[in-house]
Amino acid sequence: MKALQIELNVARFASAKVIGSLYGKNNFSPISPLLLKDVEPLQKPGRDWYRVQPILAGICGSDLATVRGETSDYFSRIVSFPFTLGHEIVGIVKDGDLAGKRVVIESVLSCKTRSVEPMCAPCQRGDIQLCENITFGHIHPGLQTGFCKDTGGGWGEEMLAHESQIYLVPDEMTDEEAVMVEPAACGIHTALRTAIKDTEDVVILGAGTIGLTTLAAIKNYLNPKTITITAKYPVQKEFAASLGADTVIAPQELLRALRRTTNSLAVPPPISIATVLTNKLLNKKEEAAPDSPALTSDSKIRRERSISSKALIGRLTNGADVIVDCIGNNASIAQALSAVKPGGRIVLAGMPGNVKVDLAPLWQREVSLIGAYGYGTEHLNGKDRSQSTFSMAIDLVKKERLGRLVSAKYPLERYKEAITHASRAGARESIKIVFLNDRKDGIRRENTDLADVKSKIETAAKTTEPVTTKTKKSRTAK
Repeated sequence: MKALQIELNVARFASAKVIGSLYGKNNFSPISPLLLKDVEPLQKPGRDWYRVQPILAGICGSDLATVRGETSDYFSRIVSFPFTLGHEIVGIVKDGDLAGKRVVIESVLSCKTRSVEPMCAPCQRGDIQLCENITFGHIHPGLQTGFCKDTGGGWGEEMLAHESQIYLVPDEMTDEEAVMVEPAACGIHTALRTAIKDTEDVVILGAGTIGLTTLAAIKNYLNPKTITITAKYPVQKEFAASLGADTVIAPQELLRALRRTTNSLAVPPPISIATVLTNKLLNKKEEAAPDSPALTSDSKIRRERSISSKALIGRLTNGADVIVDCIGNNASIAQALSAVKPGGRIVLAGMPGNVKVDLAPLWQREVSLIGAYGYGTEHLNGKDRSQSTFSMAIDLVKKERLGRLVSAKYPLERYKEAITHASRAGARESIKIVFLNDRKDGIRRENTDLADVKSKIETAAKTTEPVTTKTKKSRTAK
């Protein structure tokens, strides 16, 4: 059978990373650790496992980072090579009592899937994303399906799933909607990790798949004062507005917009030759007059004067209560630190690699940095209300029609085109790119819902101003 696998090849990982840094990250590297291979069918680890044929499998940002050789060394001990990528999956069960059933896969490989007894404390309370045993048990290391050599993944013609990972897909749900259940579960878990209060202002950095699913989850399960989301491309702006963001804004305009909405003062960037010269050039005609209200005789407190629309802003003195970083790189984490209020919270949902960020503001302003990974059980309003994240995600996907985020489908054989498209998704008016496991279908097919959004793109592209808009079905059991 065919599978797109990542091999443990140091030379390929290093070369892909170098080529990406030299020629940009938006092209598939000719020297990549990802290869389309003929592989033998996997052996079941036990009787409680099923063979699953993927129908659609999403391309996630973490997958792209792996293909580009950009992931942190931290992951080297919690994956096992060679592994078949793909953890956003809808498929058909091929054997056993569920044969012919359409399912989605809860991809975390926890104590239950590994037959570890007794289960660790996080798994006992349902927080499988925090499992302590992802390198132990009767299968090889792997934090998720798609990163373990024994399970396979969605980027192949067949994979294995433990009965505890399987959720039946409602008949009325389309394949496009079903493949969005896993990223929607990530969005729900991220949203609930924020612990947003009704009086708080929230900013989401990034309007890709995770940013948009997090937005949908916040709108459905929480009630913040305002939600602002940054979006680079017209298609992202339109989807963000349709999912209920109060303000949709270009990333470079975030600090200026927040300065107005949070009644904040602006602090220039750290002193350097470049910033001093730039500020002088931008503001040479705007020096404060002697009678400027910035400093008056009856005020002993110096306040920054009103800055021009072109002046550089390093950070805000106030800012948003909560920043949800759905990107996870140097620039986004730095922007989060510059936009969050003292004592605020930054929730890191985008998978970071090796980043270099000045953490002085985290320390001096007592900012909380919170991770948000995966999904498991959401403990709503205390321990009396607990619900599987995946069952919540099935409901959210149906309610918000998140299948419309699926923009293009590719067969496995066209993986180089698919990876390139996913890397340039926003610029190509797309959100989610998926693999289609149908060897007879080599045509890229777009969701009809996306066409409705595209009709509005030209209008959004003409302005740089912010866009303002005011049950688990069944888990199998033996």
